[in-house]
Order: sequence, then C-alpha cells, then structure tokens
Amino acid sequence: QSHADILLEGPQIAHQHCEFSNVDGQVFVSPMYDCTDPENRFEVSVNGERISERTPLTQGSRVWIGSSYVFRFEDPTQPPLDKVVNYKMAYTELLKRDGYRDPEEVEAELRQNTERLKAELAEQMRQQQEEAERKMAEQQAKMRAEYEAQMATLQSRASDEDVKARVAAAEEEMAKRQKKLEEEKMKLLEELERQKTEQVAKQEASARDAVYKTRLENKLTELVPL
Repeated sequence: QSHADILLEGPQIAHQHCEFSNVDGQVFVSPMYDCTDPENRFEVSVNGERISERTPLTQGSRVWIGSSYVFRFEDPTQPPLDKVVNYKMAYTELLKRDGYRDPEEVEAELRQNTERLKAELAEQMRQQQEEAERKMAEQQAKMRAEYEAQMATLQSRASDEDVKARVAAAEEEMAKRQKKLEEEKMKLLEELERQKTEQVAKQEASARDAVYKTRLENKLTELVPL
C-alpha cells in the first residue's frame, strides 16, 4: 500500500509509519520503518515502551505515534477499564522511560522530606530544651545547696545583723545567677528556633528549585486529558 489511511505530520513520523491489524479479534500495531537503522528518528511506543516489532494491544493501551500524537485503544467487544487512562498517564510513561520524573511525584517526595525534616528538628529542639532545663535544674539545686550551707555557717558564726546582711547579699547573688540562667535558657531556645526555621526554609527552597528543574527538564506544562 503506497498511501496511508490516517495522515499525521511530525518530525518523528515516517511516510509509512505503522500499521494496525486485526488477527482473529486481536489488534496489533507494527512499525513500518526500518527499526534497525541507528540513525532512525521515527518512533512508535505502546504503554511507554518503544517497539520495534508487531505488538498486541489490550484495552486501554496508550499508543504514541512519534512524540506528538497519542491514542488510547478501546475494544468495543471488551469490558471498559476500571481506571482512568488519559494523556497525563501516557505522557508520564514516556517521561519515566526517558529517565525523567513526574513533577507531582517529585513534589510529593519533597513534601514528605520537608515534613520529616520538621519532625526531626522538632525532636532535636525538644531534646536540647530538655537538656538545657536539666542543666539549669542542676545548677539551681547546686546554688540552693550552697546558699543553705552559707546560711547555716552564718547563723552559727555571726550576729543577727551580720546574718541578715549576709543573707540579703546571698539572696541577691542567687537572684542574679537565677536571672542569668533564665536569660541563657531563652537565648538557647531562640537559637534553636532560628536554626529550625533556617533549615526548614532551606529545605523548602531546595524543594521549589527541584520541582522547577523537573518541570523545565520535562518541558511539562498543563496536562490535558484525552
């Protein structure tokens, strides 16, 4: 046959590109160009796989003619599929075949990584806060023990007025140290929160860059169903 029943044009479509045949109810698609030519730019793909010989079609098979036309095979004698078969599905198959990734999969993976990072940072911050509180409690207990020891010594050796003065001075010193500990604790918590916010921001920026790069490499714009 010198002419085609279906005329399509494109850079990857041959003059005699492929043939559909029905053999005892089974439909096949067969490339008609030379598949052995290494410089061949033509292409027929079924369900995302490039074919080089006669290939059977099943209900819902995605048939690419070149890289510009895609068809969904439907056999009226067979029951309809129980899943959606559309352009997005067909195009994603080609992306995966050629080593690219579906941007939606990339976005989902990056969202999971971001949530995991947030959880890890929250746990790290909780542990560091507990450690800071533990050390602070130890220092407070030590300060209290020292204070009580000083009071006992003062009460046994000094006059009432001297005891009162030294007690006041010791309490003032303890209050200062307590305030300093509280300030150090607040600085530590603020630094932990800053580090958490910074790391999450870096992760989210990296995620946006990765998604943009994936979309750019795939040249993927809005996917329109068949």
